[in-house]
Amino acid sequence: MQVKVLKNEKSQVELEITVSAKEIKPSLEKATKNISKDVKIAGFRQGNVPYDVLKQKVGEDAIWQEAVESVIPIKMLEAVKQEKFEIAEQPQVEIIKSAHNNDLIFKAKFSVIPQVTIGDYKKIKIKAKAVKVTTKKIDKTIDDIRKMRAKETLVTREAKMKDKVLVDIDMMINKVLIEGGQSKGAIIVLGDSYFVPGLDEKLVGMKTDEEKEFTLPYPDTYYDKKLAGKKVEFKVKINSIYQMDLPELDQEFLSGLGNFKTVEDLKTQVEKNLEAEESQKAEHELENELLTKVVECSKFDEIPAGLIEAETGRMLTELKQNIEGQGIKFEDYILQMKKSEDEIRKGFQDQAKKRTQVSLALRQISIDEKITAEEKDIDAEADKIIAMYPDNKEVKDQVNSSTYRLKLGDIIVNQKTVQHLKNHIVDGKNTKDTAKSDKAKATK
Repeated sequence: MQVKVLKNEKSQVELEITVSAKEIKPSLEKATKNISKDVKIAGFRQGNVPYDVLKQKVGEDAIWQEAVESVIPIKMLEAVKQEKFEIAEQPQVEIIKSAHNNDLIFKAKFSVIPQVTIGDYKKIKIKAKAVKVTTKKIDKTIDDIRKMRAKETLVTREAKMKDKVLVDIDMMINKVLIEGGQSKGAIIVLGDSYFVPGLDEKLVGMKTDEEKEFTLPYPDTYYDKKLAGKKVEFKVKINSIYQMDLPELDQEFLSGLGNFKTVEDLKTQVEKNLEAEESQKAEHELENELLTKVVECSKFDEIPAGLIEAETGRMLTELKQNIEGQGIKFEDYILQMKKSEDEIRKGFQDQAKKRTQVSLALRQISIDEKITAEEKDIDAEADKIIAMYPDNKEVKDQVNSSTYRLKLGDIIVNQKTVQHLKNHIVDGKNTKDTAKSDKAKATK
């Protein structure tokens, strides 16, 4: 096999690969077997027709081309390995010459993983944030549980605070409907300030089927930057009003939630759950911050468009899974967002580039620091997954496949690399400011 590097610019490479006819001939037997599976010849079982017999039926060129198709990916990978390139995406193959008993010549065009120069991340310092679980947060969580079990009674009176109302809403700026600003049958519990500040007060006093128009200023800190700091015009209609009667914190209520004997038992469990949630959230934010800083202090050669496009595809798949996991069809979600799938994909481009940079940085650090996944680590992760589906042979076979084990190995290496970064960057560990500390302060 001969290999010529025709192009090696930035992240793009083009190779010309010549494979001798002698190297191809060993693949003729496999090609003969494959073709003969679909050919009926008297006196021979399909899949077991000799070469000399088959060539009379389909011609030598057909068998040769079948052999060539199996040779190309093998020789292409050998050439890439020989020239020490690291492929970033599936190569494009162009056959230049392919004829029976002649040398095969083909070109392979592909992107390579860009060079990444990692900055001195050990100089970066991030202080771990305290995990705060206050008495107020515990009490609110218990109130939320009570609201979920509240008795709802349809009423015809005016809406009051703590009522649940079903309302149609149109939101406009300068009399132009906001994208996604129309909602039919929206559920709002008056007094829960999770919507626009001031909306509750505007709905209080309204009756069923009553309509009302008013303007409310959106906070400067509102998450949607298109609305932050803007005055938004509302047109609302109350469809129904429900009085919400919360259950008492008595033994009947506690028994319905589980094995809780006292309110303090419930508060203790809620505290533990909130601590776990807050710790996980803090850990996620910490990892995002440190990875962002590592990327910022590193240098990247041109990133192939294919890598960013592949990450965009993964993000779109994640979105679809999240939407469908909520019982909503993705097609309905798109209609509600008033965007096409291509528009959503384009909106992911910047974030996809950042995620690709993170992946490349983690990969380079793992190489620099010689971080690897041991077989015992992969075995342990595989066993965890298989244990979740003890009677599913298909899952077991998939998890034990070489491809899946490679994927598990990559995940483990990334986890170890992130932990390595934490060891050098993070100052201290997450601490807990719990409700107990609040109580201690209150008794002083």
